[in-house]
Amino acid sequence: MGLAVAARPDDLLITWSGNAPPVRTAIRGRLRVIVSGAENIVPLDLDVLRSGKAVYTRSAGPVRFELEVDQISGSTVRESVEYPTRQ
Repeated sequence: MGLAVAARPDDLLITWSGNAPPVRTAIRGRLRVIVSGAENIVPLDLDVLRSGKAVYTRSAGPVRFELEVDQISGSTVRESVEYPTRQ
């Protein structure tokens, strides 16, 4: 799905391919945001999911983003990225 994160002055821009097959055939999606072990789940409606982007107000420390896309078959496609990226 090409999940990526980019720093902007006041926030982080999370992007993915809105045209990726799992996104195009999704029935729902969500973005898990994990900071210092605490997890927040952000539901993504199909319009947002297919737009291929979300914004996260930056916090101190590393952040892990997990994009989860549910398929009509019952399977879930997952992809994750961390900020800052590990070297």
